[in-house]
Formats: sequence, C-alpha cells, structure tokens
Amino acid sequence: MIPQPPENHHQALLQKQSHLKLAPNWLQRRLSRAPIRWKISLGYLLVLSLAVLGTIIGQLVGNFYTRKAWDKLNLE
Repeated sequence: MIPQPPENHHQALLQKQSHLKLAPNWLQRRLSRAPIRWKISLGYLLVLSLAVLGTIIGQLVGNFYTRKAWDKLNLE
C-alpha cells in the first residue's frame, strides 16, 4: 500500500514540529526569570564582544597576509 500525502502541507509541518519541541535548557530557564534590564544588558554585551572579537580576528588575518606580501616583495 502506498502512503498518501497529507491533505494540507502546512498541517503536516505543524505535526512534525510538535514532535520536535525540546524541554527548555538551563539558559532558557534563567533568561525567562531574568528582569528585562538584565536581558538588554546581556544582549549589548554579546554584540560588543562579537564586534571586538571580529575586529581582532580581522586584524590578525590582515597582518598575516600583509606580512606574506612583504616577504614575497622582498624575495624577488
């Protein structure tokens, strides 16, 4: 017997998603109880940390390729 496709694709997706729900982890539990001021501060900290980390990594990569180019120019 060939399985029949669901009548409504949206309905089938909703049924799949209901089975995929996971229990909240420790971070979700802590954030749900935290005051909004703390959540906003944490968001700013995350964004600024990523910006600083990205800048540092960009500088390191740029320095690596600059040194590589200077070495190539000096050898020829």
